[in-house]
Amino acid sequence: MFKTIKIESNLELPYNLIDIRDGEKRFMFSFKCFDDNQSEYSIQAGGVTGKFEVTYKCSGIDSKFECDITIGNLYYFYIELENVYECLPGIEPVAVLKNYGETLNRTNMTFTFDKLGHCNVSGCFKNASDGYNSGIIFELQIDMSYIYDILTSLERFFDELKRIQGHSKFY
Repeated sequence: MFKTIKIESNLELPYNLIDIRDGEKRFMFSFKCFDDNQSEYSIQAGGVTGKFEVTYKCSGIDSKFECDITIGNLYYFYIELENVYECLPGIEPVAVLKNYGETLNRTNMTFTFDKLGHCNVSGCFKNASDGYNSGIIFELQIDMSYIYDILTSLERFFDELKRIQGHSKFY
């Protein structure tokens, strides 16, 4: 039997991975906490797991809830966003964060870039604690300066997970 361990992280949780604003609108995507009952074996074999949280504020809306996404899904998004950012204006300047598998359409956020240095962010996040019956849909327009901050935050997050896991297999 493998002993469960408490994960010691250098990140202050919740850790903001994406924090963007468009006028009065604000969207934050955070890593809330590590899952309980992980063992050294499960971390080495499959990687750490945890919970993500969405916060959205706009015109009287102030919502915060857990969303359905995995660290692997976030890693795919990180790689995609980094590639799009480095290759702009590229053929298809789009990066998508979404969940895959049987739980489709619970999380979907798309970053679409134009040649003027703008980024349109559209998203749909469904509330895990409400059985995915409610959620938010939003659209924001941001400039490219946000992308650098997002990539830096994601890089720090994955560097910390690599340190904890002892490897960089996030999917």
